[in-house]
Amino acid sequence: MVKKRGRVFVLEDNENLYEIYRNLLSHYGYEVDMYNCYDCAVKAIEKKGTKYWGVYLIDLKVLKSCKENATQNFKSNVFYGFELVKNYIPRERTLFISGYFSPEIMKEIINLGVINILLKPVNLGKLILNVNAIFDYIYNKPED
Repeated sequence: MVKKRGRVFVLEDNENLYEIYRNLLSHYGYEVDMYNCYDCAVKAIEKKGTKYWGVYLIDLKVLKSCKENATQNFKSNVFYGFELVKNYIPRERTLFISGYFSPEIMKEIINLGVINILLKPVNLGKLILNVNAIFDYIYNKPED
């Protein structure tokens, strides 16, 4: 049995990626809470607080509501993953994942101060290295 290493919050609306991330992170000993839309993610954060999770793995462009479909989201210019981080999540523990790339949005993400941006298709080795690094920092953070 793998030793539990921490809890990861994942916001991803692609079911295939959702399962890949869950399996990968679980394999490496992380407890994983998965959310597939902005509204569900906000409810979970409001209920449990941001300290409940050590790392946040956030898809940049996710559904606003579980009632929407992917076509509606694709046509939308709102990046709900970005909005979630901007309004709720500690940036120093956030990894963005995105298949969408534009210099403007990447500049906004960098200015927001997140740890890293991984472009899809995501290199799973880089993903787990980034998650491990954030948890290592959290658990070995020097006292101020």
